[in-house]
Amino acid sequence: MIQPITYLKLYDSKNAHLISFDDGNEYIVKFFQPDEPKILCNEWIGYCFARFLGLPIPPAKIVQIPKDFYEKMPTFSHLKYTPHQFASLYIPNCRNGHQTSITHIRNTNHLAAIILLDYWIYNTDRTKKNILLKEHKEDTHYLYIIDHAKAFGSTRWSLLDLSHLKQKVIKSATHSLMASFIIDEKDFKEQVKIIQSIPRLMIEEIVSFIPADWELLADEREALIDILVYRRDKVLPYLVHKFIKDVYWPLHKESKKTE
Repeated sequence: MIQPITYLKLYDSKNAHLISFDDGNEYIVKFFQPDEPKILCNEWIGYCFARFLGLPIPPAKIVQIPKDFYEKMPTFSHLKYTPHQFASLYIPNCRNGHQTSITHIRNTNHLAAIILLDYWIYNTDRTKKNILLKEHKEDTHYLYIIDHAKAFGSTRWSLLDLSHLKQKVIKSATHSLMASFIIDEKDFKEQVKIIQSIPRLMIEEIVSFIPADWELLADEREALIDILVYRRDKVLPYLVHKFIKDVYWPLHKESKKTE
């Protein structure tokens, strides 16, 4: 397992720390926080499914931060120490969606699946801040996704919250932006089939890797698996239809008028 070497800085968030590791890379590390106990679970689940779907997300891993390193950090020494944290590879020379205008996206083939992943895990925080854009050539960017801390609607969801996740179109200007670059609505339906092909056993395995010190209880683990299977099979097809009808079609009808 890689080991931290140098704490570099707090990176654009109260819980995003840029740290160099002994593999020669820098990572954005998020730490367990007792007042928002589901952040790392959410990040791990969002990351694993994004990787399975081949989506553009920075490589990430669960890392162990030694206690002596943790205690020397400038912002978290007062919090309860937990050994395992979530580390995402730092990708340099990127801007978020607020920092640059988007004319062309190179990897449009990923966009429908990104939107559907957010609907599957009910990630309500796909803002322009939570996409990274790396310039490929003038006016063309490669789009990465980051930050699934608010999956399942909250950084501190409960069993009751899981049973009441909303089944409606998420208000997201970033989803609309991505949808405007999707040429064929068939992309959505194809991605639903791919997500529905993910076996329950794989979902169980992903959840089983969540460290005990992230304080995810046994009944919460079971409920998480059940809700992922339920939303995959029952909710996602309905929400895709709603998204196409309420967001995708209006966007593309409007664009045809301006051609």
